[in-house]
Amino acid sequence: MLKKIIYAALILSAGIGSAYAKVNWISEYDAALKAAKTSGKMLLVQISSETCIYCRKMDNEVLNTEAIAKLCNQVKCAKLDSVLNPDGVQLTRQFKIQGTPATLLLDSDGGFIRILSGYIPLERFTKEIDNTLARVKEFDKTLSLLKTDPKNIDALAIAGNEYFERRLYEKAVFYTNEVIKLDPENAKNKTDAAYLLRAGISLFQSNDIQSGLKDLTLILDKWPSSRSAKTALYLKGLILIHKGETEEGKRHLQGFKDKYPEEREMIRRIDSILARL
Repeated sequence: MLKKIIYAALILSAGIGSAYAKVNWISEYDAALKAAKTSGKMLLVQISSETCIYCRKMDNEVLNTEAIAKLCNQVKCAKLDSVLNPDGVQLTRQFKIQGTPATLLLDSDGGFIRILSGYIPLERFTKEIDNTLARVKEFDKTLSLLKTDPKNIDALAIAGNEYFERRLYEKAVFYTNEVIKLDPENAKNKTDAAYLLRAGISLFQSNDIQSGLKDLTLILDKWPSSRSAKTALYLKGLILIHKGETEEGKRHLQGFKDKYPEEREMIRRIDSILARL
């Protein structure tokens, strides 16, 4: 009987240990950034708040687990309060975090990589982190390749997209322009996407509507069957309506509906927009 009790206690303690593992969370941003720089590892910053119900749910079901304890061996992990911690307040403003919980993924110099918003179940959370680590590793390889092969269009396209995701828009435009310059006729099927990326930066970051529209129009004229043309047609319709060219904008959105009937979700958005005009 005693053996059974001891055995049951050991099983219970093992279960508790795996479910609520000790995670080495750093509570100061400067210390976390220093640790990331010293190790050359990515920095994971969990932004939460005391009054946030889903933050507690994230703590209990995701962050205080064996999986995250192992993950924090691969990256440096910090946890900051968005209200009570000055660094948490600053990061919330700097990266325009709209709510908690939020998971910031930064490079070893504190540069933005991506943000995961809201409560995310453990399996998907670890998958997102693993995918980001793989993406960072691939990007490092891409930059190394460009040092020896600066005209590699595939690598230039990857660099432009990655810098866009990291919100480094000047660098994104530089690499995007290199793709356009080296392959103006889209032989490698990268140039249409490069124009679309450049249009997005012009429209939503630089507020240069004319340049953005020019790039969208070029995509639609030269490569109407490309994957980028779908987004270009939709965006151009929206921008024209925003400019006050309502009828022309409606024509483009109707053209999207006619050409891409399978895009049901986007068509629902278009119908909602058109209903309000």
